[in-house]
Amino acid sequence: MTPPTRGALRSALPAALAAASILALQVAGKATRDALFLAAQPASALPAAALAAAVASLGAALVVSRAMVRRGPHRVAPRLLAGATVGYLLLALLHPAAPRAAAWLLVLHTGVVGPVAISAFWSVVTEAFDPRRARRAIGFIAAGATAGGLVGGLAAEGTARLLGPEGLLPALVGLAAVATAVTGRFARTSSFAAPAAPAPAVGSEGARYLRTILALVVVLAVAGTALDLVMKIRIGQAFPPDHLPPLFARFYAALGLATFAVQSLVTGRLLRHAGLALALAALPLALLFGAGGALLVAGALPVLVARGSASVCESSLFRSSYELLFAPVAPRHRRATKVLVDVGAVRLGDALGSGALVLAATGLPLIWVDRLGLTLAALAGAVALALAARVRRAHLALLAARVRSGAARLGPEPPLRVATDPALEALLALLPGLPAGRACRRALLEGEGPLRACALEYLELATRGAERRLLQDALGGLGSHERRRRESIADELLGSLRSLGGSGALPGSVRS
Repeated sequence: MTPPTRGALRSALPAALAAASILALQVAGKATRDALFLAAQPASALPAAALAAAVASLGAALVVSRAMVRRGPHRVAPRLLAGATVGYLLLALLHPAAPRAAAWLLVLHTGVVGPVAISAFWSVVTEAFDPRRARRAIGFIAAGATAGGLVGGLAAEGTARLLGPEGLLPALVGLAAVATAVTGRFARTSSFAAPAAPAPAVGSEGARYLRTILALVVVLAVAGTALDLVMKIRIGQAFPPDHLPPLFARFYAALGLATFAVQSLVTGRLLRHAGLALALAALPLALLFGAGGALLVAGALPVLVARGSASVCESSLFRSSYELLFAPVAPRHRRATKVLVDVGAVRLGDALGSGALVLAATGLPLIWVDRLGLTLAALAGAVALALAARVRRAHLALLAARVRSGAARLGPEPPLRVATDPALEALLALLPGLPAGRACRRALLEGEGPLRACALEYLELATRGAERRLLQDALGGLGSHERRRRESIADELLGSLRSLGGSGALPGSVRS
């Protein structure tokens, strides 16, 4: 994956600011939810609260997915955030008079609105960037999100320290208003710039791909929910209620700082050099080893470390790679399915994980609920690791199907004569050996922008080692200054072919 150019970063800046505002709201909302709920309810009520939030957000995901198809994510996302602002305002008014009722409603509100709004926002991002541009911009946007998470955690910690727990909900109202304004501006300026995608490959590839992503998300949610509930049970037993608001605020602030460091220093390099496979596997590995370690060591600290490491991997490495998985999916299908996968699958996993612990809590002491939750998290992490490898293979298969489908509509293949260039000759020699190599060659030379971007995305993911270095050498044929000036790496390759071809017969439809 080529590092993003200045043009790519400039086009991604509004998305990064919107991501920062939404994640600041989400992290501050989680800290407020956890602190106020545990201050008003016993720790044994946590599994039931998580189950109620999961069931409520499953219904919300169905409603929002239909709205996404009818109106598009650029209209839905700002309206969801506006509704979140109104909800937090009403909860701030209710909390002084009825703290127990407000705590339950806050769990439902945060569990429903936050994930749906985040999913709608990322749908706007994936429609604003083609697969190739998305790979170049997604790290920058995700870095903005992690910076926002850090700001949200610090804002919650500062508010709890200066104003006490009663100041947390009014602070959320302000953060929600800012997120609504910034996201609305991004959606208005980017929704009409989204490129039209080539026709999707119909048949089994797309359906199998989405089913595999769905299974991965459900299993990860089961593991994350079980680990999260065990963490809160241990914290509720170890600390008095008045210590909880600053504790959770500092915990989420530390997570934001760690996530920002990983996103800034590790994620981009890992995606460039190792591809999607290792980035997708980071979260299952963190869950497997974190939950396994917490099983062996008692106390709050081991489970805090386990949950924290999983959260950092989820918000940095996994989030950046996960959003790229939807880039090859045509907008019409993405709008219909992404919220159901992002929210519906996550909440289904939440319901399964919390439901298992609710059943255990009815007849077992908390120590056995603790052990059951950690065992469930570790086993689910192992299953998710196997599913992550299947998702990577299905992603490549879908990209290949998209490229073949687009190249088949271009007509007879014209001859190509170019001047001698070792890197380019190596690339052209490499293509026939790949499953969709010949279709990629056609797509690069004759296809429209989205089809070319899809072909390049497939080539970088399908090659590795020396083959990938040959590909990157060929793609860099114009020199560093020209690479910085051009926004699309597909155009760079076409420009290299044109300049090398001289008066040779490149197809007349090729445009730089």
